[in-house]
Amino acid sequence: MPTSRYQDKVLETYARSLLEAAKAENHVFEDLEMIERLASASPEIIAVLDTMSKRDQLDLLPKVAAAFKYVAEEDEDVVGVTVTTAIPLDDELRQTITKKCEQDFGRKVFLIEQVDPSIEGGLVLEARGERRDISVKTQLRIAQETGLPLVATNDAHYLTREDSELQDVLLCIQTGKTLDDPNRMRFETQEFYLKSEGEMRALFPALPEALENTQRIADRCKVEFEFNHYHLPAFTPPDGSDSLTYFRRMCDEGFRERYPGAPAGYRERLEYEMSVVEKMGYVDYYLIVADFIRWAKEQGIPVGPGRGSGAGSIAAYCMHITEMDPMQYHLIFERFLNPERVSMPDFDTDFCQLRRGEVIDYVMGKYGKDHVAQIVTFGTMAARAAIRDVGRVMNLTYAETDAVAKQIPATPHMTLDEALRISPQLRTMVESDERIKKLVDTARGLEGMPRNTSTHAAGVVITANPVSDYVPLARNDETIVTQFTMTTIEELGLLKMDFLGLRNLTILDDAARAIRRREPDFDLKRLPDGATYRFHHMMKECALHTFLSMPKERQTVYRGRLGIWYEDHRLYLHAMTEYRQNGDYDAMLRTLQKDAGILLSSLHPKAVLAALDECPAAVLASHPLAILVLMRSMFNWRNIPKMLELKELLLTAISENTALSAQEKGDLRGECDLIMSFLCYNDISAMSRLHRSASAQMSRKAISIQSGGGWTFGSPSVLMMFYRAPGELQSELAEMDECMPHYYKITGNHGQGAETIMRAEAAFLQGRLTDAHIELESACARIQDNGQANMALCCDFLAWRLSLFAEMKYHCTLAERHAELLRQHNASWLNLWNAIAAYYYALLGKTDKIPEVFRAHRLSTVHTLAPGKPMIEMIENQVGLAQGDYARVIGRSERLLAVCEGMHYALVAMHIRIQTAAAYEMLGKHAEAQAQLDQALTDAEPDGFVIPFAENYRYLKPLLTERLQTGMVAQIIELGEAAEQRKAGFDRPEALSALTEREYEIVRLMAQRLNNREIAEKLYLSEGSIRQYVNQIYTKLQIAGEPRAKRKLLLDLLADKN
Repeated sequence: MPTSRYQDKVLETYARSLLEAAKAENHVFEDLEMIERLASASPEIIAVLDTMSKRDQLDLLPKVAAAFKYVAEEDEDVVGVTVTTAIPLDDELRQTITKKCEQDFGRKVFLIEQVDPSIEGGLVLEARGERRDISVKTQLRIAQETGLPLVATNDAHYLTREDSELQDVLLCIQTGKTLDDPNRMRFETQEFYLKSEGEMRALFPALPEALENTQRIADRCKVEFEFNHYHLPAFTPPDGSDSLTYFRRMCDEGFRERYPGAPAGYRERLEYEMSVVEKMGYVDYYLIVADFIRWAKEQGIPVGPGRGSGAGSIAAYCMHITEMDPMQYHLIFERFLNPERVSMPDFDTDFCQLRRGEVIDYVMGKYGKDHVAQIVTFGTMAARAAIRDVGRVMNLTYAETDAVAKQIPATPHMTLDEALRISPQLRTMVESDERIKKLVDTARGLEGMPRNTSTHAAGVVITANPVSDYVPLARNDETIVTQFTMTTIEELGLLKMDFLGLRNLTILDDAARAIRRREPDFDLKRLPDGATYRFHHMMKECALHTFLSMPKERQTVYRGRLGIWYEDHRLYLHAMTEYRQNGDYDAMLRTLQKDAGILLSSLHPKAVLAALDECPAAVLASHPLAILVLMRSMFNWRNIPKMLELKELLLTAISENTALSAQEKGDLRGECDLIMSFLCYNDISAMSRLHRSASAQMSRKAISIQSGGGWTFGSPSVLMMFYRAPGELQSELAEMDECMPHYYKITGNHGQGAETIMRAEAAFLQGRLTDAHIELESACARIQDNGQANMALCCDFLAWRLSLFAEMKYHCTLAERHAELLRQHNASWLNLWNAIAAYYYALLGKTDKIPEVFRAHRLSTVHTLAPGKPMIEMIENQVGLAQGDYARVIGRSERLLAVCEGMHYALVAMHIRIQTAAAYEMLGKHAEAQAQLDQALTDAEPDGFVIPFAENYRYLKPLLTERLQTGMVAQIIELGEAAEQRKAGFDRPEALSALTEREYEIVRLMAQRLNNREIAEKLYLSEGSIRQYVNQIYTKLQIAGEPRAKRKLLLDLLADKN
């Protein structure tokens, strides 16, 4: 500033005049030419210049400009910044520079613009004595002085120019600002996108070498990823052997421990698995997993028993990777490892949540910290979250944003496009309000974008070389993670292992520790009551909930795939359900034909009829074999009108279908005769005539009836089905012998052995116990391994009734049969087993052993086929007698007898009369009891049936002993007394009452001086399991000491039963 006070005053006057003009125009130039150029449009500046000219003071103009700069800075705290550029600034760049300088100085900025073409791009900023040179000219000079090559780059923050708006929104979300906030962080131009090569060359036309250097750097950064090649770490066996030898040794030793009896086929399965593991190169993988699981168990860290497809490997079971026997549960190895489908195996391993980190530390210590990393996951912006975030940024009210967000279904993987498709309310909001349209459109651009990173709950990578050789790494808090997600990791051939921390295991471990403070020998793996905890069902519920939340189109695709899988695995009911829900009735009927009504019989008729109503008639007519299956099912459910309706549809379809050959039409008509024979049910000769007719027309076996299906309609007895009238036994047996061969011929031996079982039952009911036993063994021999569970259960029913009257050794226990049936997933067989067990335990008087569905009289919850229902209700009556519910037995008898009369069930009616007599007697109604007994004896006498009376001897004894004890009555009393004595022997001693059925069975086998191996063979268990059972028995009975002494004491307790 000048020192003369006068001159200073003059300059300040002119400067302030210029300031007012500058404020009006928002421009300031130091040189006279620029001022004069602006003056042509500014009367204020013209006035200042005019005054200076009149006073001959234009030579002061540069000094006036300097004074103006000082005054401008003092006025309203404004900083003047001189901007020198090669070309004049445009408005957008001027605003950008102003904004940036104001952020740097923290006050308003006044730009003083200069043009200097020599700086060759970029700009120079000067303010308050500081100079910032970011011009290309200066950078070129630095490059020349240092010899460093130039590189042309582009500060890229998004892909395309159009993305700048979305990036602006994301910055506001990140910083918690709104778009209308003038002080928010923002990029002032739309130039921060990834420019093309052409755009970069246009920006740097004079510097081609800089662009070439950029390309050289890019070429050096090129990385080729190798897919479908696995980088598995090597395992070093502790004994110095090679991995394969050690792997086979572990499997062999584990097999001997797990399967001491070596059941047939088990060894072959292990050999097959070992060969597949070796062939596919996963020997080290098995060893690594087995090693860290072994270490965890040694440290007392709770480890899960195994889940997922890995539980299907017998090799894993033998190596103690899993604790569930895949052979017992018929698990499939190929779901885990399939030589025809090359994919990485994946053992799902669960650890106590609190100690999972110890296992990961062990793996890091063994293979090296740089060889182990956890896996990153990315949280993305879901539809609802995107709407709420963008709504906040747009400064919409919470109510407005919330109203939009709530129109988006709260289901996983829901997108805004899908929400707009299915929500008319959302579409209306978008179409009627431009702000809402802007909100939704912006949110659609952000939807699905990564929002945050976290660490995968279970995934851990173990590599042969340092992990960084294969994938980039990052740090999530204190955890080193891969920058690639789990899917990419697997595609790159890296070994991913699951180390899942389960809170359930922690809870179970805490509970076990608490129990051990009171019971030091408590072992969670050997619960005294044999209870099993199954988390599978909870997971299944979760999966179903997730599935139902998917879009309908995806559900349809997955249901179709699921239906095919169920169909391939013979789970026909599940397959039909999926196909029906998809509206694929061709597939549904195809599957129904394959099932042949076997599993269908367990459904409620209304469900099947509802599905039929939905199915188009033309589709049904195109599946004649499915119609045959449905005809038989309708008979089972006593829906004869529907059966006949289907018959007419079938015959019409056969006659109208020109594609069928004469033989095919004959086969279908013959099979129709076979199904129609059921309308003559339990009239053996009438049924046989139709069987012969069917046989004459058919060139193949029936398709609608399969040998593995039910034969007795849910009845546990063949004789009860076909004994129509007193005195007809011998003719009915003869007719059965003549009829069955024709039936076997056209059905592939369906119901094989029925006539032998019927003959064995007849001998039993006549009290010819030895003959009955012989015929029973003959029937068992005929049906052995033929897959007909129904006939095997009929043999069981007879065997357990026979065991109450005669000493006999049967092929399996009730518990073993039940376990076998559970593996078949057929509700009909389980219902039949329940009936057999209910009758047996009711005769024994052990009501606590009766299956709950009978014990609680909840048969209404079980679907029973109509022809077998009277037998099941008779068994329920027997349960009522055993429970002392005599009035109920009497109250039901009239209705049951009427049903039996209508269906010609003479033997079932005889049982009901005997039960009614017993109930009357127990209630003190002697006369009524005698009347019922008289009728029953009259019906039984022609064929000499005595066992039904002897089975109820404990109730009928007063009625029988007052009669003349000759002939049939004498035989009944003799059999009844013998049976009661045998039943008394079945009662175990009080000292052994705490044992389960299985444990008591083992004690009785020990009493036969069998060792653990021999007991294991008899019960089809492993020797290790028998040892566990024996230990449990000693623990329950509080027997301690040396092994021989313990065994002797146990057998002494058993001897007390006498």
